[in-house]
Amino acid sequence: MPGHISCRCGEVSVHLATPSPVFRLQCGCCDCRQALQWAQLQGGPSAPEQLADLWYFQNDFSFVTGEEKTSWIKLREDGRSVRCVATCCYSTLLVHHPFYQNNVVMVMADVARMEVPHIDCAVRIYLKDLPRIKLQLLEPFAGVVIDKDNLDEKGRSAREHMQELFGRKVLNQSGTNTAEDVQLRGVKVLGLEEYEQLL
Repeated sequence: MPGHISCRCGEVSVHLATPSPVFRLQCGCCDCRQALQWAQLQGGPSAPEQLADLWYFQNDFSFVTGEEKTSWIKLREDGRSVRCVATCCYSTLLVHHPFYQNNVVMVMADVARMEVPHIDCAVRIYLKDLPRIKLQLLEPFAGVVIDKDNLDEKGRSAREHMQELFGRKVLNQSGTNTAEDVQLRGVKVLGLEEYEQLL
């Protein structure tokens, strides 16, 4: 079904009201990698070796099956990302972050099943968090690399484009959104150390 995402074992499924992705990027930040490594250690899908493949959709979704088998987690008390994890197989399904302004929701494509239209990856971010040996293994990339500490013109333009896309309000919402669901169900804090490599 278009706009359908599910955990790896299929117990949890989510319907996205708007199946067409808003944006796609690759991220090397320590939090993305640590979250997926933690999930793998709980028995979840294998974390990517280098960059996480992140897809963004309008923040309007509804659980079809298995909502009771999901939990919202944060890596640490001062963490900004809140992740919806399927406790049946530790697939990370949805991610909420203040930068998204509650207009978009992120899906970590490496560890979830998705039935959505394709979109090319536009940018890479947070390469500074990757160990040097992993940086050397990255495949060539035709998109834009954003270094927020040393923005060039392409990086600045790509970041502004992301901000504009993420700033678009969801119209005629039919389901819930991440902020509502997090507030309703609460968050479990894992207490992990920042930049700690788990694998």
